Amino acid sequence: MIKLTGFSISEHLSQSPPVIIYRGKRRTDSTPVILKVLDIEFPLPIQLARIRHEYDLIRSLDHPGVIRVHSLEKIHHSLAIVMEDFGGIPLRAYASKNALRLDERLKIVRRVGAILGDIHSNGVVHKDVNPNNILVNPQTGEIKLIDFGNAARIAHENRQPKNPDHLEGTLAYIAPEQTGRMNRPVDYRSDYYSLGITLYELLLGRRPFEAQDSMELVHQHIAAVPPELHLEDAAIPVAISRVVSKLIEKNAEHRYQSAVGLCGDLDECIAALAAGVPLEDFSPGRHEISDRFSLPSKLYGRDAEIHRLLDAYARACAGTPGIVLVTGYSGIGKSSLINEIHKPITRSRGYFVSGKFDQFRRNIPYSALIQAFQNLLHQLLTESDERIAHWRERLLAALDGNARVVMEVIPELEHILGLQPEVPPLAPQEAQNRFNFYFLNFVRTFAREERPLALFLDDLQWADHPSLNLLELLGADGDCKHLLIIGAYRQNEVAASHPLQLALDRMKKSGAAMEEITLDILPQEVVCEIITDTIACADDRVHPLAALVYRKTAGNPFFINQLLKTLHDTKLVSYDYANRAWTWDVAQIERIGITDNVVELMAGNIRKLPDAAQRLLKLAACIGNRFTLQELSVVGEAEPAAIAEDFHAALHAGLIIPIGDEYKLFGSGAAGDAREDYRFLHDRVQQAAYDLLSEEEKKQAHHRAGVLLLENTPEAQLDEKLFDIVNHLNQAVDLMTDAASRHRLAELNAMAAVKAKHAIAYEPALRYIEVAQTLLSGVAHKSPRLRFSILLERAECEHLNGQNEAAEAHYLEALEQAADQDAKAMVYEAMIHFHTNTGNFS
Repeated sequence: MIKLTGFSISEHLSQSPPVIIYRGKRRTDSTPVILKVLDIEFPLPIQLARIRHEYDLIRSLDHPGVIRVHSLEKIHHSLAIVMEDFGGIPLRAYASKNALRLDERLKIVRRVGAILGDIHSNGVVHKDVNPNNILVNPQTGEIKLIDFGNAARIAHENRQPKNPDHLEGTLAYIAPEQTGRMNRPVDYRSDYYSLGITLYELLLGRRPFEAQDSMELVHQHIAAVPPELHLEDAAIPVAISRVVSKLIEKNAEHRYQSAVGLCGDLDECIAALAAGVPLEDFSPGRHEISDRFSLPSKLYGRDAEIHRLLDAYARACAGTPGIVLVTGYSGIGKSSLINEIHKPITRSRGYFVSGKFDQFRRNIPYSALIQAFQNLLHQLLTESDERIAHWRERLLAALDGNARVVMEVIPELEHILGLQPEVPPLAPQEAQNRFNFYFLNFVRTFAREERPLALFLDDLQWADHPSLNLLELLGADGDCKHLLIIGAYRQNEVAASHPLQLALDRMKKSGAAMEEITLDILPQEVVCEIITDTIACADDRVHPLAALVYRKTAGNPFFINQLLKTLHDTKLVSYDYANRAWTWDVAQIERIGITDNVVELMAGNIRKLPDAAQRLLKLAACIGNRFTLQELSVVGEAEPAAIAEDFHAALHAGLIIPIGDEYKLFGSGAAGDAREDYRFLHDRVQQAAYDLLSEEEKKQAHHRAGVLLLENTPEAQLDEKLFDIVNHLNQAVDLMTDAASRHRLAELNAMAAVKAKHAIAYEPALRYIEVAQTLLSGVAHKSPRLRFSILLERAECEHLNGQNEAAEAHYLEALEQAADQDAKAMVYEAMIHFHTNTGNFS
């Protein structure tokens, strides 16, 4: 326990490791205080950052309905937030100790709703509203919100599925979208759902959803409809029951959209109770002021396609594996459609993993598959020690002493299995067969009846050949009965001779169960529906605006959303408070000449950002669709906290999406985890940022990225970053003019070739070794040993790619360059294997 000095403690209020809450007094002036103490003698930086974040955020709000903070105290190596003690107790305790009338309960929730409205106006989402975080002073009735540890300043967050026991917030009260399994972002309306669960409990004495199992509780939040309150207790008026039902709607679009609407309805209910007159034909939401511009997150016009996808998953659950290919133009909504599968996956307790191929990182073998299975392994590592031991046992049995084969591709497997012995070298075809066999065993370990597996690979048009080979392998595996493979690609970028199309043709011929879902553009009437839902305006005025938007965007969903957002940001669509209506002038929009090219539109939005944010977006585009703050910090040559501050404008504009929760800890003196992942909102945003660089600037950016990543990567971690470093530097070869840097890059390419070869990625291996040989030309006489090893590696890579004549020529050249008998022996040994494999015994 941390020893507190300067405070006298009178009461231990609660404990939620690693935090303890005390009541006491400050010794200097006897001021009553509440202390929130990080009760760890040597806390991690991330734990300290969370406490600082909460303190800074509460202090910035300065609201009578939010607990006030006095100071942030350093206690040895830890921290404590010193807060006011206004005599409040948790709402749960207050309600249990007092026989509250119905109107008194409504007034409490009405006050909390008003407080939430004010903090939402300040751009803050609480994300953990529940009866323990609402304090009531029993004597004065004063109400305050506490515990802003999960709160964030952001318009919306996109959550990833994770272990329910590791979700932000209190599981019994979190909104469906907070589970990461709803394909919907978290925004201010998530707080209204949590308030609705709180009100339900306050009125009925129990929550609408009760489950001993965390995953079952998640499923209830996203799919189960609770009984209406007036049907459970006839003393609760129908009007109040309807208010609660609206608060806890599954989709945020159907909940209250403002505190004004909620408080107006509650005021009406309270007045009716006081008058003793029931509200007839009460329709909740009639007091709403729809002044928030909120793009709907639901899918439009895709019901049939969603049903086909869900049917395919149901078949996989029943033991019939399959492949679903979702095709369509960029921005048409392929990923959004596929993410609708989260609900049934939660119900069946299955796993959903996804990876995305990157248009600017096509040389990295297996990139999307690695990303997908890294995600799966991270999910496993959040489970209990007992479950991790269970997975370790099953994986070791499935891989049967050959775990290193799979670990060459997915190094994170070591976190579960520990260090594993090397495997004996084999001839190329045998090595390929061994890899195929154990990779299939690896996947089968997870795709089982009790836990089906959905594997989503996005942007297959950019997939490398080794990944396509694995896709064929998985698609042909009839023993992996509970696996659904979902692929998405742009069919307009895949010609008949494209590697992806050739792979798909082979899969069809082999009898793989494949289904194709093609997404078309949205018709004008659906565009009209989107605009109507966005601005809550259902009159005929919408039609001319919808016609303009449809004409500019050609019915592309991503373009529609971005164009509407741009019109709002530039005040071409705005809310008129005097007339309580949204206004726009189609003629004025036409005169301004909004582009009908989505990349140009996104480039224009990027140019509106501060210069520092623009620079970082361009650098991020060079790194890839997904990147960490640490990588951006290295390339941007600044501390992560400074990078995060400059990057906030891009985050606020919605051009960049944080993947985890730690992004909010940067700034205000807090220092979050620089390994936090971010991604571009869409490929078109990344492309727009990248295209803002001239060709020369692109080379310079890649050169700087490669050099700085190399300088900042410890030798022990070089293998992990090798492909990224080499790919950056290879795009800037022209800038590497001195012999020393070209020699070093040749070494790195040779290392990358060996790494790719060990991962059975033979085509990338050949490309890397070709670059290495080119780099060494002209200075090879200065590095005879390196030249010899490159020739030998080049010969083997040519052979592995079926280029046997070229392989033999390089073996003979290596023989000529051999410096001594030992080197010649190496070549002869390699040639013996080569001729044996090719059946040339003459």
